Amino acid sequence: MKVSTIACTIITAFSLSAAVERPGQRVVLEGIVKAVRQDTLDIDWYRAELETPSNSVVVAVPAKTIAYPDLRRMVDAEVRIAGTMSSNASSMLFGNCLVTPSAPITVLRPPPTDPFSAPLSVNAPQNRFQHRQRIDGTVIAVRKGKVFIHSETFTCLEALLSEEEKLMPAVGMRVSAVGFMKQAYPRTLLCETLLRTNGSTAPKACKEPQEIDGETLFQSRTGRKGKVNRKFIGRIVRIKGTAINGYSDGADSILLKSGTRMVRVDMELPDSTFNGNIPVGSFLEVTGLCRMAFEDHPADTLIPRFNGFTIFPRSSEDVKILALPSWWTPARLMFVIILLAGCIIAILIWNRTLKTLSERRGRELYLEQIDHAQAELKVEERTRLAVEIHDTMSQTLTGISLQIDAAIRVGKDGFSAAKKYLDTARQMLASCRHELRCCIWDLQSRTFEEKDMTEAVERTIAPHAGTANVSVRFNVPRSAFSDSTAHVTLRIIRELVVNAIRHGHAQHIRIAGEFRDGLINFSVRDDGSGFDPKSIQGPAMGHFGLQGIRERLASLGGSMEIESGNGTGAKVCVSFPAEKDEP
Repeated sequence: MKVSTIACTIITAFSLSAAVERPGQRVVLEGIVKAVRQDTLDIDWYRAELETPSNSVVVAVPAKTIAYPDLRRMVDAEVRIAGTMSSNASSMLFGNCLVTPSAPITVLRPPPTDPFSAPLSVNAPQNRFQHRQRIDGTVIAVRKGKVFIHSETFTCLEALLSEEEKLMPAVGMRVSAVGFMKQAYPRTLLCETLLRTNGSTAPKACKEPQEIDGETLFQSRTGRKGKVNRKFIGRIVRIKGTAINGYSDGADSILLKSGTRMVRVDMELPDSTFNGNIPVGSFLEVTGLCRMAFEDHPADTLIPRFNGFTIFPRSSEDVKILALPSWWTPARLMFVIILLAGCIIAILIWNRTLKTLSERRGRELYLEQIDHAQAELKVEERTRLAVEIHDTMSQTLTGISLQIDAAIRVGKDGFSAAKKYLDTARQMLASCRHELRCCIWDLQSRTFEEKDMTEAVERTIAPHAGTANVSVRFNVPRSAFSDSTAHVTLRIIRELVVNAIRHGHAQHIRIAGEFRDGLINFSVRDDGSGFDPKSIQGPAMGHFGLQGIRERLASLGGSMEIESGNGTGAKVCVSFPAEKDEP
């Protein structure tokens, strides 16, 4: 090593170590310019990476001191930089420290006129203080800003293209690549790369892809699972699997499930954007370069974490859809489930609405039926009242009118001749008054609403019993009567009780009833003076009671029997068919 180089190394080492503790320390550095970039945060500065024998230094160059193209032409030149150490970097810091030049950069040795005159590299870099080196090989994959080269030395060398490089080689093309070798564990990079074509014939080993699956990638050569199989790293492989995520324009990659393993497929194809979409669940065949992916950038950690394998297809033809997914994708299935759930909810809501409407309509119809039944009852009651008035009071009033007319005709012969007709008219008028009172009581009474016939009978005769002792045992259920038959029964019993008290002067009256063989039977017995049934006075004498009873029973298809004699009381038995069966 030259004395000047040793001195430079000592100065550099001293200056860099002192700079960490004392920013602003003046240093003089000599080294190789390996990269020049525009500051991404401050356009008034450029950044240059200077490789010294002992370290890598980032130089912050003010834009006003030199043009960017002139600074770019210093790449691969040996230079001397005098400046001060700085700690207030305006952008990200590459390397160990930052130097701001205090004088123009001195070029000690310009870059070679022909970059491709660089020596041929036969192995990985042993130290980084080197000029550009040349690699001759075949392009096996191309991406924006970089190419992958297969050579006799490297199975797969990743070359990062220089800003000046405009050549975008095709896969299979023979090229010469010159650049700075950099070891970025676990792979080797060629930085600031320039390319030159050397023909178009590719080695045979790079043409034939190797058939693999996900399990093979994660299985060592000895068959041990859980270890990465390095055999396929940097080689062209063909793998089949199912697309886990979909692909459309703008996506940069897809996940491919092969067996139980996941492999990433880089879709930034060099020829064009993939023509068409890849739905989730498609079965694919992908051919391309197999590379390892790492979770951390090599500059961030000395031991980057392995993050699986990435396949780099060489062109759109390397991605083939062997089978589209089934129509029943998870998304469609979820949509159908949601749609069915919505339909079920809608049906439930509709059923609930219909139930509410039907219940409301049912209540309305029930109320209408109640109103109709009440109207029918009113009509029936009016009809019954009209019949009662016609059959009793109307006939009685007609008889009274006839008696009065007869009294007027015979009145010329004297009062004694007319008295008989007037007495009959008086009897008829009393009977008419009694019937009218009974009709008014029926209209005001709620006796017909009673569920027990014994109680209904007692309430009916109570206003007429006076001091007489009346006992009632009516063993006929209310359900055996219709409203009309119940009314007739109560009117007959009342008429018999009134006759027993008024005409027979009875003190004890017994009323009994029973239901048997579809017939309603009841009797009224008293201890009154009795009478001769054969000599009963009829309507002609103003007595309409028994005649009215017979007419009512005739309308029901019933009969009446009278057992009585003078001084022996009376017993009247009534029988008629029930309009309802006994429950």
